[in-house]
Amino acid sequence: MAEQFTEDIGVVNKRLLEPVPFVKTNNCIKDVDADLFIRSYATHLKLHNKITYPKWCTFVKTGKGRKLAPLNEDWYFIRASSILRRLYLHPDIGVGFLRRQFSSKQRRGVAPNHTSLASGKILRSIYNNLETPNHYGIMNSTN
Repeated sequence: MAEQFTEDIGVVNKRLLEPVPFVKTNNCIKDVDADLFIRSYATHLKLHNKITYPKWCTFVKTGKGRKLAPLNEDWYFIRASSILRRLYLHPDIGVGFLRRQFSSKQRRGVAPNHTSLASGKILRSIYNNLETPNHYGIMNSTN
């Protein structure tokens, strides 16, 4: 009887060692890597013209503490997809919170650095673009 018991354990162990087909499906934005989602959704926004790119965005800085405008041509779409992800995860945030989230340090030469907020006009224009029905009600959804 002890032999039978050990054989049963061996059979069970062999079953445990066999590879089990496992497919993980991503059900929501929380399951996807943030950088992967932001980059892919930014390309989706750009290719399908889901957001209108304002003319003034080619010359604008993203905050008071920045010296130059962004060098990446797709920065507006990347920022929009990042904001959309943040709004999906935390639907109660506003422009003031996002200004603090996208803030940077203002370098003042020899004087100590200070934190400078991001530009509010850019964030408000992205909010207005995301309120269109193209975004499946993510802006108006309650989680």
